[in-house]
Amino acid sequence: MDSGHADAALRACGTVLRRIHAAPREILDDGRGTGPVLVHGDFGPHNVLLDPVTLQVAAVVDWEFAHLGEPVEDLAWCEWVVRTHHPGQVDCLGPFFDAYGGAVPC
Repeated sequence: MDSGHADAALRACGTVLRRIHAAPREILDDGRGTGPVLVHGDFGPHNVLLDPVTLQVAAVVDWEFAHLGEPVEDLAWCEWVVRTHHPGQVDCLGPFFDAYGGAVPC
């Protein structure tokens, strides 16, 4: 995030988060939550591994808080991580939300 690639990293995060939220609900059938989408529960640039060449997400890690919930949970958490831990990169939140696509829930 602080090495000059925040824009690309957050854009990649938005793209993969949209895919996570589009996953079939049945992917998590252990009774955790009742919301409409699969929620990572701790989503942000700190829990993605990026390909060093393409800056695309190679993996999403740290799934212990995953549950069925509302998309805004992951969106807000990612924004909080950036604002709290990378305040110099707040301007890159626009590309994150753009890459997420669609209406951002509030």
